[in-house]
Amino acid sequence: MGATTRWKDTCAESFEEVIRKMTSQISNDERTSSVYRINYSTRKVLEQDGYFSFNGESIRFNMVRFGFDQVTAQENPSDDRVIRKNGFIIIYEQRGSIYYIVDQNTKAKNILRKFLGYNGRNEIEDSKFDFREDFFVWLVSRVYNSAEPIENDYDGAIKELQLEEIKGIRGNTEDLQTKVATSGESVMNVISTLSFLLESRRLNQVVLTLRYTGHDNIGVKLQKNTVELERPYVGEYDELSQDEMIAKIYLLLYLEILPLLEQEYRMNMAENEWNQDTYIEFLTAIKDTVIEKIESKINSLSQ
Repeated sequence: MGATTRWKDTCAESFEEVIRKMTSQISNDERTSSVYRINYSTRKVLEQDGYFSFNGESIRFNMVRFGFDQVTAQENPSDDRVIRKNGFIIIYEQRGSIYYIVDQNTKAKNILRKFLGYNGRNEIEDSKFDFREDFFVWLVSRVYNSAEPIENDYDGAIKELQLEEIKGIRGNTEDLQTKVATSGESVMNVISTLSFLLESRRLNQVVLTLRYTGHDNIGVKLQKNTVELERPYVGEYDELSQDEMIAKIYLLLYLEILPLLEQEYRMNMAENEWNQDTYIEFLTAIKDTVIEKIESKINSLSQ
């Protein structure tokens, strides 16, 4: 699976019409550019539309699997180079509007416009998340400090979101693939975490695992505008078909978990629980842990 983005349809007539358009025959692109697409194929995954419930809302959804040949044009058409591309689109309806979760980033809007037959302006609007670099640092600090679970309380039904571990972070200088967990950090793990945070002026990616009521393990890779599901998943969707499970996990992430995380981050900033001072305290705590572990290791070798 690749990174996904979300889009809103501003002129869809109905959910049924969207599914009909996406599963109709798609015409080949003309060979007028250096890269073009042919041999489109699409299929609806769920025979009957599914429903996803959250916070008192019932969300209607389905999924379309698609494929096409992406062709790089050469001087002689018989030498054109072909690569098969496959992907999915999760279509859902919320409060009368149609949204798409597509496992594409830069080409997602073009693909949607092609499948829906749109050729005007503003039919498809960006509905992606816009995570700040500071949001990623905040995530790392919550895991490192073993923060309390975040509660989602709707109409007396409480769900708890717990960030379990950071499996990787990426910035503008280098990659850190070592695990940042809530317990049992090795000396090298803590040192690499500290040096990475100090040397990277910007964080742009975090891979984390979390636990949410009914879902024991959800892995997700977050970048500024994209969301990507990581394996393995363990939870109440295990008994579903593969495609329905993927669709429901992404709906859970986009509609419930990530908005909950974003709200908690903004509340922490508004209440001065996360600011420049707390960031300094976070780095200081890592520094102190490094010194403590190094001194402990020296003492053990001296005995």
